[in-house]
Amino acid sequence: KLYLDGGLADSIPLLHAVTDGCRKNVVVMTKEVGYRRVPSKHLELIKARYAKYPKVYERMANRAAAYNQQLDYLEAELKNGTAFLIQPSHPNEVGRIEKNRKKLRALYEEGYQVIQKEVPWQKVLLNSIVTKPIEKQDQCIAEVRSRLAQKKYDVGEWPLCELEATFFDDGMCILHFSIDMMISDFISTNIILKDLVFYYNHPDAESVPFSISYRDIVLYQNQMQYSEKYLIDKEYWMKRIEHLPVELDLPMCISSDKKQQIKFIQFNTRVAAEKWIAVKNELYKARITPSSFILTVYASVLGKWIRNKNFCINVTLLNRPDYDENIQNIVGDFTTTNILQVDLKNKTENFKEKILTIQEQLWRDIEHSMFSGVQVIREMTRQTKSHVIVPIVFTSMLGMENSISKIANTSVEYKISQTPQVWIDCQVSEINEELLINWDVRNDIFPEGMINDIFNAFENVLMLFCKNYEFMD
Repeated sequence: KLYLDGGLADSIPLLHAVTDGCRKNVVVMTKEVGYRRVPSKHLELIKARYAKYPKVYERMANRAAAYNQQLDYLEAELKNGTAFLIQPSHPNEVGRIEKNRKKLRALYEEGYQVIQKEVPWQKVLLNSIVTKPIEKQDQCIAEVRSRLAQKKYDVGEWPLCELEATFFDDGMCILHFSIDMMISDFISTNIILKDLVFYYNHPDAESVPFSISYRDIVLYQNQMQYSEKYLIDKEYWMKRIEHLPVELDLPMCISSDKKQQIKFIQFNTRVAAEKWIAVKNELYKARITPSSFILTVYASVLGKWIRNKNFCINVTLLNRPDYDENIQNIVGDFTTTNILQVDLKNKTENFKEKILTIQEQLWRDIEHSMFSGVQVIREMTRQTKSHVIVPIVFTSMLGMENSISKIANTSVEYKISQTPQVWIDCQVSEINEELLINWDVRNDIFPEGMINDIFNAFENVLMLFCKNYEFMD
């Protein structure tokens, strides 16, 4: 029997999928953006070769027109939002039976990161509240914050950020900046805002291109997954997974309204600079990092409400590999996560011993961070055959330069983060040597008043330790 490529019958079987009842479809194409098929120059040879199969010749003769009609249909589906297209941005050089490994590798890596050749100007919406009464100004600012905080970006459309500016009658201005954290971590966001302020004040300054891009770093990290270190780290975590608790037994009150929009609320507290400096000095004497101290307070207080006492916290880490001298100036998402087991069943440990236990476990985990927390969760999901999430998050930015706070005449007045699979994110940072702790909490899944109680307990315990260091023993 003779067999021919099924593409002759239906090159892009999108209509077939829709007819079968598929309402959302992903189309993967090997041809580049803008490609259109032209009629074959060898139709007479094809007609002679398949003389016994007139239908085959008919298909080949009409293939270009049929293919292009399918492209038109695909384009309509894309505009309707009922199809998602994956295709290369430019023609590839890979043949049907390709043996050149470099060409195959280049095609494999195509599309991981695409850099626009030309970047359009970012539009900035201007809000003036000069003519509004004082009591209305705060309301206007809150409305802008709420709208940008709830904004959802289409990952396939540029830009994944938005800028607005609110002006006061004294010449002061609030710059509202919203960004999808899929493309930027905390440090990268600071780089963006720092550059924004610099070029605003120096509009004629020329930007100096770097020798690397974020794409180079992503490809480098992908290659590291073939290294011996990656295999060692993977083996470490495959053994750890056997002991990691999957469930988080925390009182929940999930709304039955599936259409309810996910919203986050924020709780925050501060420790004055003078007091915080004194606390850090005491912690260093005990060989305890400030981050480990706050993490243990966070875990211990949550443990009063988490009934199983043995649970995991998703610890956010920044991972900028020592790849190039310009690595600290590159914008991108360099975050990785560590799935930290917290076992509070040991009643004989005092608080200092508890801190050291958690700290040592975290350090051991970090030594094997090439196998990321995302990969650990995927493996836990595979092994348990259930959807595993670790929604309690801890993010420490202590020791990282807060670029924005060091720019003259600027200050960060408000910030909030939102991720659907995160329930509570404890974010720790320093501003002008003062400790700032924010809790970003999903507000639709917990019993009324419970998070207020947990955060008040956290704040009370934290302040108690900051006043009386001996209490840790």
